[in-house]
Amino acid sequence: MSDGTSPATAVTAPTADWVDPGAMLRDPYDTYARLREQGPVVRVPALGRYLVTGSTACRAIEADQVTYSADVSGGGATMARALGAKPMLRKDDPEHEVERAPINPGLRAKRIRASWAPLFERNAQIQLDVLRERGPEQAELNRDYAAPVAARNLVDLLGLPEATPDQMMRWSHAFIAGVGNLHDDPDIWARCDDSQRGRRTPRRARPAPAAPPGHLDDVGAGQRRPLRTSRAGERQAHDLGRPERAAAHDHEHGVGAEPAPRAA
Repeated sequence: MSDGTSPATAVTAPTADWVDPGAMLRDPYDTYARLREQGPVVRVPALGRYLVTGSTACRAIEADQVTYSADVSGGGATMARALGAKPMLRKDDPEHEVERAPINPGLRAKRIRASWAPLFERNAQIQLDVLRERGPEQAELNRDYAAPVAARNLVDLLGLPEATPDQMMRWSHAFIAGVGNLHDDPDIWARCDDSQRGRRTPRRARPAPAAPPGHLDDVGAGQRRPLRTSRAGERQAHDLGRPERAAAHDHEHGVGAEPAPRAA
């Protein structure tokens, strides 16, 4: 990167031709550790990308949309393929700002305390009751509490009262797998396509409750969009406790399709 005061010179990044994308998806942490040892920016031919291995550098890249565009295209645009459309995570300002503006008021601290906290508390209590019913011998924290609480919260936050927690988890897991599908696995794309159809043809099994004030579904005619609050926020919204999320995020989000890194 350059501070703009002197010409930038190209720097050759080390090449990690040993990276196995399949192993990275199954358990990425050994690969991550080895990549960090190899350098702060590493070229990975198997992914067709440069990987930035440090959190500080990743944050700097996220904040610099002039140098590092979020608008990934071509074979690396797995997020848009998985979701069926380009999400806000793959947009720069001013396009990102236009979509962000109507959503932000519903996610401010005061609105969260007034509108969302009671719903989230209710969802947590529902799953705490499930844990109690299953007891210490059968209860499993992620399956019976963490994942369904996150799914219930997303159902409420996104205004999808017809969706069940199991549906939300299945959709989320499919999309996460698709985001990391740099192998172009047809089975994963089939899961994503099925989840997209499921979202578009909801099952009206129960009436929709009245939305709380400032509900994200209350954006207005012609402006209704899925929740995409910020580049960092979207990652968190789709994390339902699946181990592949970390690898999927680093494949699709933390790894940009930038040109060769530059230094002052």
